[in-house]
Amino acid sequence: MSDSASNAPIVMVVDDQPSNIRFVERLLVDKGYRVRCFTMGRQALAAAAAEPPDLVLLDIGMPNMNGFEVCEQLKADATLRAVPVIFVSGHDEPEEKLRAFRAGGVDYVVKPYDGSELNARLTTHLTIKRLQGELEAQNAHLEDLVGVRTQELAEANRKLSLLDSAKSAFLQLIAHELRTPLNGILGVGELALLDLPDEENTRELRSMFGVSRERMLSVLNDAELLSEIELAGESFRLAAVSVDVALQQAIDVAADVFARRRVTLDVESNCDCFVQAEGELLRRALQALLTTAAKLSSLGARLTVRRKSEDGQAVVTVRTQGPTLPDKSLETLFEVLTGVHGVQDDDDLGLDPPVAYRIISLFGGAIRVANAGSDGVEMVLSLARVPAA
Repeated sequence: MSDSASNAPIVMVVDDQPSNIRFVERLLVDKGYRVRCFTMGRQALAAAAAEPPDLVLLDIGMPNMNGFEVCEQLKADATLRAVPVIFVSGHDEPEEKLRAFRAGGVDYVVKPYDGSELNARLTTHLTIKRLQGELEAQNAHLEDLVGVRTQELAEANRKLSLLDSAKSAFLQLIAHELRTPLNGILGVGELALLDLPDEENTRELRSMFGVSRERMLSVLNDAELLSEIELAGESFRLAAVSVDVALQQAIDVAADVFARRRVTLDVESNCDCFVQAEGELLRRALQALLTTAAKLSSLGARLTVRRKSEDGQAVVTVRTQGPTLPDKSLETLFEVLTGVHGVQDDDDLGLDPPVAYRIISLFGGAIRVANAGSDGVEMVLSLARVPAA
């Protein structure tokens, strides 16, 4: 038997009239089908269970077990349920057709046979069955792909959770374990500097020591704050806070950073908005955002700060003036161990970006960052507005 013949669809013909079987068998064999013929319903059921056919051509009026009963048993078998059944009958009454379809048939042919019509109906239903099989196979393949992808995402999420836990542990270590020994080192350093003569070199050392001391204490305080947000963020008491007031406080606190970098501010506020926040934390987030912007700007640059109300949100936009950031730096700017530096070699951003991001996230807001064309970076903070207290 050739490969094409062995792959041809199997049509099971069930009819108690041998003359009908011979006619249909010749017709179907000429059309290239493999044909299995039976005169009794029970024989057909047993053969179908052993080798499921692709389609069943089933006579209704058979003794012992009629076509309706045979079809119902086929549909009760999970392995044969999808096999299409075309009923054959010498009657054309609507009641019998309706019963055939209720039993699970897909079509109904009236004797005497018309060879062309019968072949067209078989071709149609075999094509439908093939397409359904292909669709089921494709769905199964897609389910497998989804399962694999789900496992990959679960593994990636597990690794991210481990990394986040490691960062949290690192912050706790900095916040709780290093403060005491660091205070001792800073105290000894201050005493050593006091004993040095008041000369230009000494004054330069004292200035360098002061800047380094400020940076280290700032990192400790920020690490402690991040740990507190991670472990007990829900304990902060929120209230309606004025964005303009918090922004002005942040500008005042960051004045030293602006002065060292000779940065000027262009601040514009359309209207005062209130957001649900904790006042000191909101001020700290805005300060961190402004300090980050200053360090990402060129010396003597002009920072643009805009505050507006938009679609029920209080939006604060800070735009730097200076170089843009690579895509990788934009993606990781608000991470704890970002590795992003400011314009100057000694401009370490510290924990300011993640502090701003975690605080605003705690209040249900968002921060996004993007390059502002070819001149600078734009950071946009948004929080839902609430009525004034």
